[in-house]
Amino acid sequence: MGAITTDIPTLLLDCARTLPFEEAVVIADSALYAQKISLAELYILLRSFQGRGAAKAYKVAENLSYLSESPGETLTRMRLSELGIRFRQQEPVVLGSKTYRGDFYLIDFDCFVEFDGNMKYSDFGSPEVAIASERARERQFLNSGARIFRTDWSEVFSHPERFENRLKVFLRKISEPNVHKKR
Repeated sequence: MGAITTDIPTLLLDCARTLPFEEAVVIADSALYAQKISLAELYILLRSFQGRGAAKAYKVAENLSYLSESPGETLTRMRLSELGIRFRQQEPVVLGSKTYRGDFYLIDFDCFVEFDGNMKYSDFGSPEVAIASERARERQFLNSGARIFRTDWSEVFSHPERFENRLKVFLRKISEPNVHKKR
């Protein structure tokens, strides 16, 4: 006799209605990014559910994104939303002859928030090549005048208050007039 399993939609619904909110959103985003279910299908499933945990399922439905490439990006997105910061996720940036994507473009501050996770370093070839590629990408970003705030798992998961405080300082700093500008 084989193991009893459940289908992806049922699993995601069960997670949305029973798990803590952040965990449920991370799992749902992961399924969306992996194309295990469409955004429309999952949204309708969660919003139409009636029964125990329906309010939790509705809340998860309102916080879905198929653009989050990792749990850290999901949590970063959630932290930015909690702070009321308007952003676009996976914003294309053309630098020279290449097009890159910034994790989060903060619309009102003309800057990027980048989540630094280890997943991308192991998912795309050797870590050395991936790190060298990431450094070259960051140099191109910075040389173009782009402003980047970097965060990591420790902040968005374990110490969200540190993320919030550092981001507020960064945004305040880039919003101040530069008194050293040449006239």
